[in-house]
Amino acid sequence: MPPSNEITTAIPAKQQIVVLEDANAELRHRLTEEQDRSKEMEHELCTLEKQLNAVQANIAKLEIDMTQLRELNTALEEAKQALANNNAALKKDNQELGEANQELTDVMLPLMEDNQGLTKNVSELHATNQTLLDKNAKLETAHKSLRDKTTKLETAHKTVCDKNAKLETAHITLRDKNTKLETAH
Repeated sequence: MPPSNEITTAIPAKQQIVVLEDANAELRHRLTEEQDRSKEMEHELCTLEKQLNAVQANIAKLEIDMTQLRELNTALEEAKQALANNNAALKKDNQELGEANQELTDVMLPLMEDNQGLTKNVSELHATNQTLLDKNAKLETAHKSLRDKTTKLETAHKTVCDKNAKLETAHITLRDKNTKLETAH
């Protein structure tokens, strides 16, 4: 397109008006396109602002989540340390328990041997006790038999004593008679 001063000099006024109207229509058309494009861009900008706000809200939420995550990680590390300490203490306790169990085993083995000996002794004592009980039963039977015999002997002794007394009385009577006979003789 020629510069505007050339247009005004080279083209008559009517044609200039037509050219200017065409240029004006073209500019209006462009302006409408630019306005439409501007509206689209405003719409896109609004959408982008909403997306930006959503992203910023997500970022704020993520920052809160990250803070909570850091706190949880700190708590987890503390729990891990406490667990490690507990495991170390448990390992020590298990070691001490193992040593105590060994000491207990060392004490228990002789006791078990002693217990076996005592069990054997108790069995022997039971056997001896049974033998003594059997002998005692026999002795009680013999004692009862002796008591019975003693009772019979006492009865016989009393009978003998009674007969002996009668014999002594008879002897005295005979002696008296004998003395009288001797005197009479």
